[in-house]
Amino acid sequence: MKVLLVGAGGVGIYFVSRLARAGAEVAVVARSDFEAVKARGCYRLETPDGAEEFVPSQLLRSAAEYRDEADFVVLAAKALDGVRQSELLRGAVRSPRTVIVQIQNGIDIEREVAAAYPENELVSAIAYIGALRPAPGVVKVVQSGGWLKLGTWPRGIGDGAQKFAGTLGAVGTKCEFYDDIALARWEK
Repeated sequence: MKVLLVGAGGVGIYFVSRLARAGAEVAVVARSDFEAVKARGCYRLETPDGAEEFVPSQLLRSAAEYRDEADFVVLAAKALDGVRQSELLRGAVRSPRTVIVQIQNGIDIEREVAAAYPENELVSAIAYIGALRPAPGVVKVVQSGGWLKLGTWPRGIGDGAQKFAGTLGAVGTKCEFYDDIALARWEK
């Protein structure tokens, strides 16, 4: 499984590090942390279960630099007004078989990405985890066992959502499926 992370904050790094632990090849688009991670060669995760390292297969400054065709592109950047989320993915989604996974907070955040990539399955995921970045390239997880609520947007549970959750589940990361992920967002 080939994964590209766009949005290398604490939440994104935590969940893709679990995918890497399950055997996925994970590349990361890093902006503010690029130099620190390049110099160290890894991200450092501090969890209640101990410290660990996550070594990306590629460390990139933009999604367009990604050399492969991703099975999953994980968008975990903050969904801010005025920032076109679909632009952050420019050049990385090269095939309709690439599944886009949005691990972001907010309501109705999927519409723009779905319009830009109508051929791709879009998995909407809501994260439940306390994670911060106390220093460049360092993620501190303040609770054990972060987990996700997820579903295929706008409704359903597609093959991509099942594979993504199954891979995380193989290393003990809990995922709950929601047929109506928009309702689950409102509930949070």
